[in-house]
Amino acid sequence: MRLLHKRRLLAVIVLISIASSAVILALPRILDAISLMMMKSGLLISIDIRKTDIRFGRYYITAQIIAMLPNGTEATIYAGPLRYYRIILDPYQNAIFREVIDSWIKYFSNATDKDVIKVALFLSLWIVNKDNPREYYRLIPERTILYNLFEILKTRKIWRIKLGEKDFRMYQTNTSLSDLKSFKGSSGAITPAPRISYRWFLKIRWPSEKIYTEIPVIIFNNIDNVSGSIFGVFYFCPGIYGLSFSTTFAYGFRIYDLAKNKEYDKINLDVRIGGYCISRDLCLMEHISYLSGNRQEYIYIIGSPIYYLYEEYLIAYDSHGNVIYKEPTGNEMIKTYICDIKYPSPTSVGKEDGLPNLMNILFMGTTIEPLFLDAGSLADGDLEPGRKKLSHLLSGILTFMIIT
Repeated sequence: MRLLHKRRLLAVIVLISIASSAVILALPRILDAISLMMMKSGLLISIDIRKTDIRFGRYYITAQIIAMLPNGTEATIYAGPLRYYRIILDPYQNAIFREVIDSWIKYFSNATDKDVIKVALFLSLWIVNKDNPREYYRLIPERTILYNLFEILKTRKIWRIKLGEKDFRMYQTNTSLSDLKSFKGSSGAITPAPRISYRWFLKIRWPSEKIYTEIPVIIFNNIDNVSGSIFGVFYFCPGIYGLSFSTTFAYGFRIYDLAKNKEYDKINLDVRIGGYCISRDLCLMEHISYLSGNRQEYIYIIGSPIYYLYEEYLIAYDSHGNVIYKEPTGNEMIKTYICDIKYPSPTSVGKEDGLPNLMNILFMGTTIEPLFLDAGSLADGDLEPGRKKLSHLLSGILTFMIIT
């Protein structure tokens, strides 16, 4: 009887353990469902961080979300702690987010693809050590979150992000945090243990106003006199291939000061390609006919590129949430993307002889070497008459190259 009783007890323990594991695994989805039920409309950002060295209670996470606007500027729509690994962006509760959405709706009110246009939010995360706030992990690169501005006011959407060890980098900052031990907050009370957070602040935006310019998307360079002719087509078809542009991030330490002092050899940049900043469904087409040997042409679109330089700051808050101190850490971020293209317009896409002016700057002092591939029709280093190469470029650009 005792043996039977022990077996039953063991079975109950096993079942409880299995049930507990199932609940733990399902908990994120349960919290997502509850959060969505509480929202009338908007965006729920659910973040799954799997980082083994973050012990429960020793670290806390802060977040910042920056939104792009149609005039080429950006706005922070959220900055604060990450509670339960979730951020709720409700346009009816978040006034800044609502202003961002309204500005895009007004801008795209007559767009033929407004029902499918998506623009980006940029998510930054800091994992801060409670015992030593100068030690922290930062998400690299920033994550982009696409949303449809017409849809977000009427429905509830969820965007899930999974992060692991390789997505974070550890930092040690030399900020004068010890000076805060006897700092008085706005309420006049002594705050011996202020809440520490990190945040990006804009330093420079270039150009200062939104402009449209030629942006090369395909460059044809038939470098040999004896080469055959090249025929190229740039083609977007609505509903089949979307037009999307990626964001480029570059991270470094005191980039601006070093560049200002012309100490370029001391600038170390970690350049990363991020997610899409804008997605549209447009019809664009251009072609290059029979480009003979030793000639160059390129196809371009008319778009608006934007460059931002952000400074990272350590920020201290008192118990009432008021900023009592902030100081730059020296870490900086350059963010670059195309915020929109000129459409509809007869000049939305075009072609030019020669190479883009930027090519001369990028490849100054370099030598040209033939491209050799390990396998396929180009394994011998060239594209011979009759061969066709189909390439996927920029998320949907189809390029057909035929040697005749």
